[in-house]
Amino acid sequence: MQVYFTADPSSSTKSKKNFRAILKSLEKLGYNVYSGHIFESDPKDPETVKERIKAANFVVAEVSEPTKELGYEIGFAVESGVPVIALYSDIADISTLPIMPQGEDGRSLFLEPYTPRSIPQAVANGVAKVKEVLEYRLTVSITPQISDYLDWASGKKGVSRQTFLRSLIEDRMKKDQAT
Repeated sequence: MQVYFTADPSSSTKSKKNFRAILKSLEKLGYNVYSGHIFESDPKDPETVKERIKAANFVVAEVSEPTKELGYEIGFAVESGVPVIALYSDIADISTLPIMPQGEDGRSLFLEPYTPRSIPQAVANGVAKVKEVLEYRLTVSITPQISDYLDWASGKKGVSRQTFLRSLIEDRMKKDQAT
């Protein structure tokens, strides 16, 4: 499974030590984690960020030092139907954390506090919650023509393919309930 890990790359050395522990915990659980933009000189190009988030099964964000970029990435993931685990240090001032998007079903974002010693457990707790959500994910084989149509239709509406399909199903459910 693919995981997109994000945090504020300009954070302190102490925070980056926590970031590495989070990364190590995810890798120990068997996940393939993209984190190059945090530890290397891999720039955060907005289109690349979107592609990597869409390709991920879930996102892990360290939000103890929130930034606009983190908020954008979390919001984009939730809008795209990608669950998010938002980890924060227990010494972080929780009142400074931005109001987090919850997604339409309230099951898209999971906040997990941690201490440096509890990082593996906090990551495991978040992953367990995300696994429950991922079990509801539906994978469908489609023809190239349907794929092209989904690209066109979702692009025209300015939403992800997942959001477009979900809205079609929700509209159909409303019509069926009305009859």
